[in-house]
Amino acid sequence: MASSLSSGESMGIGFSASFLEGFPDGTETRQFTNLLSLQKRLNDHRNALERKESRNQYLIFTSVPESIFQRLSDSSRSTRLLYNWKESTLVVKVTLGALHEVAAEHFKGRVFLRICNMGVLDEVSLLGSLEVQFGDFIKQPDGSWGPDIQPPRPKCVLEIGASESANRLAIEAHGWLESRDTTVELVITIEINQDIPELVLRRWELIPGQCARPPRAAPRSSASCVQSVTTSYVNHLTTITGDLTLPFDKIVGRPANPNRPLEQDFTITQDDLRLISQRVWKAQGFFP
Repeated sequence: MASSLSSGESMGIGFSASFLEGFPDGTETRQFTNLLSLQKRLNDHRNALERKESRNQYLIFTSVPESIFQRLSDSSRSTRLLYNWKESTLVVKVTLGALHEVAAEHFKGRVFLRICNMGVLDEVSLLGSLEVQFGDFIKQPDGSWGPDIQPPRPKCVLEIGASESANRLAIEAHGWLESRDTTVELVITIEINQDIPELVLRRWELIPGQCARPPRAAPRSSASCVQSVTTSYVNHLTTITGDLTLPFDKIVGRPANPNRPLEQDFTITQDDLRLISQRVWKAQGFFP
């Protein structure tokens, strides 16, 4: 039986407070019956997205055994999964096909070039969509980076979605940064507009003391968008509102060494963002 969830605002800290909030209106919820049925629903939804019959990337399945989640996470490259093993609830983000991959790979490529140019490749793990467990949750990002430690734990993650999913992307940023046992300190979200050539990139970090606590308790840190950059293409002109800055320590896992002049915050320049955007728009058919 399918039902719908309305979009909502995050009312608390991390995924435990907002696991099933912020989805586009009409997001479908189904009770799990068997793996074949779930996979068929995912394929149907993916086809609907490709035919532009739907703009909603998300599906929710309840009563999903952990063994089924593991089989899905091992086999699919066209989805990103968020699983609450305590509640046996699975959130599936169906990626936007080529648009998603083009945006993710070109952004990760720019970060990789900065890592190499600073001479810190030996210190950074390129974790990709590595499954991360924290608290009651297991989640896959669209990209991730962290210090070269074992077991690998991300410091920075990338999340990409359609502009219709902006509220959900914000909640995912809060979840990554605020959830119990998380190691993430930086989240980059990229919103892809499906109607016009426009991307919105946001940088999210924890801001100390932003979240109210009970009397006599210290305020908790809360995730906030600390930078936003918009790229657009109008009348054959690409406009970029600024560079995107990624703090060095939130990727490498240590402060930049002042005796090493190459070590500094990562700057994804306007030229970088122009290249990323134009590749996405070309895949959308907006750019020659």
